[in-house]
Amino acid sequence: MQNRIFALIFFMLLTALSVRTQNTIVGSFMHGGLHRTYRVYVSPAINPAVPAPLIINLHGYGSNNFEQELYTNFKPIADTAGFIIVHPNGTPDFSNTLHWNTFGTSNVDDVGFLSALIDTLSTQLNINQSRVYATGMSNGGFMSFQLACQLGNRIAAIASVTGTMTVTNLGTCQPARPLPVMQIHGTADATVPYLGNFFFAPVQNLLNFWVGVNGTSATPEIYQLPDINPNDGCTAERHTYM
Repeated sequence: MQNRIFALIFFMLLTALSVRTQNTIVGSFMHGGLHRTYRVYVSPAINPAVPAPLIINLHGYGSNNFEQELYTNFKPIADTAGFIIVHPNGTPDFSNTLHWNTFGTSNVDDVGFLSALIDTLSTQLNINQSRVYATGMSNGGFMSFQLACQLGNRIAAIASVTGTMTVTNLGTCQPARPLPVMQIHGTADATVPYLGNFFFAPVQNLLNFWVGVNGTSATPEIYQLPDINPNDGCTAERHTYM
């Protein structure tokens, strides 16, 4: 009998520990008549009494929030730096492919959804409202710039990987204030060309625009980054506009 009681207590303690260490929250809500979903990782390094930074991490075209979570693997960084990560899902476009509405291919209000997502998370978690950031891959990078243009009063900074802005969106962008941006892009990118095309703005035009918005020097400081794999045919430079 004592062994059975001990086993029951041990099982209850193990269950409680499992619940406490489960740091990923899967959530959803209705916005614009659509069921929107997201995944949140709350680092155990966070002190619930202290407002924590929030990073919105946006997937690329045809991907989803779970794939983006695995691909970017921000969790170890969040555990060190102490921030919250949310991976939201886009919605199906006309071809039933998950996307963010930055190309004018749907009527979905993704800017409104992501603003509502910040509000929703703020009712559940202690978020530092002055330290909400957006990043994304490809279509998610485009969406990050869309947030910089239309939600700059809530977004502290953005980082885009292989995503720029459409020519139309760049021409109509009116940021609410100066906003730090990071652009990570390969000069040989065949999907979103570095030099742009009739639809995508050239990366340098994009940078020139944000240099003007932020009032920084038009001449960057250029740093050659270490070539950690000499056999891959790639090198990297960091251009910093101060």
